[in-house]
Amino acid sequence: MNAAKQREKLGYESRNTFERSELTEHIAQSGHEINRKAIERRASYSTNKGKRKIREAIDIVGETNLMNRRLEEGRVSDDFAYCLSKLGDNKNTARPGKRKCLGQGSIASWRKRDRDKKREDGAGIFGNKKRRCQCVMSVRINRYKIGGLTVKELGRRTSKP
Repeated sequence: MNAAKQREKLGYESRNTFERSELTEHIAQSGHEINRKAIERRASYSTNKGKRKIREAIDIVGETNLMNRRLEEGRVSDDFAYCLSKLGDNKNTARPGKRKCLGQGSIASWRKRDRDKKREDGAGIFGNKKRRCQCVMSVRINRYKIGGLTVKELGRRTSKP
């Protein structure tokens, strides 16, 4: 049984010589190191190559920001570098302020003020006023009969009747 696994492993390694040479070339260019002891087999060697997943632990040599290194070495195209610089410029621009729910001159704030003026006597336990939210927008449903069908139409009004 052990000999069969060894043959499968040797066959697997001979099939992947091209991939490994590409991998070693990539390591030489990028400076990454692969920890061969940390390779973990997820499926047997006899399964389909597309279904087989091999996870490799890649140790990146003490680089804090790889993008800066790529820009220095000229590996990134000029267009991409230009886009990155524009993104950096956009971070420094001022952001718009938060929107307020009710503006000072909105209809809802007028209604709230009018309601508060009507309740000057203080209806709460400690003399404080109870405030209730009132819907500003009301919906009117118009029904029409066309042939034998009833059609509903939604229309909005800004004030109640």
